[in-house]
Amino acid sequence: MNHNIRNALLEMLKQCPRIFGAVGIVKSAPEKQKRKNPADGLKVAFTLAVERGSNTDYFRIISWGALAENCLDEIRVKDTIMVVGEARSHTYPVKCCGKEIECSCGAKAKQRIYEINAEDVEFVEREDES
Repeated sequence: MNHNIRNALLEMLKQCPRIFGAVGIVKSAPEKQKRKNPADGLKVAFTLAVERGSNTDYFRIISWGALAENCLDEIRVKDTIMVVGEARSHTYPVKCCGKEIECSCGAKAKQRIYEINAEDVEFVEREDES
């Protein structure tokens, strides 16, 4: 990781320890998300892959308002970006063919997704398009 980017990220994290920061590669193009109340403004989501040694973690990045517009216009798959925001997780029922899947014990199967509610997204590097 670029030394300047690392230092900038560390400074942001020191100022607010509840904030999560990551540098990774964009794996899905930013997409507009439906809102229950359209008056709440634009919501955009995309997937970020963050390498951690020999493992890779995938996070859903959520951005809002003007930041969402910038993400939609500027971010492309394979870009390397830095994201700073609040980490969250949600549990959803696992479905197949529109029906919830049950385990053999009768419990409903669940899936956990990890998100970063972005407060800042910084462009680090774009892969050559040649």
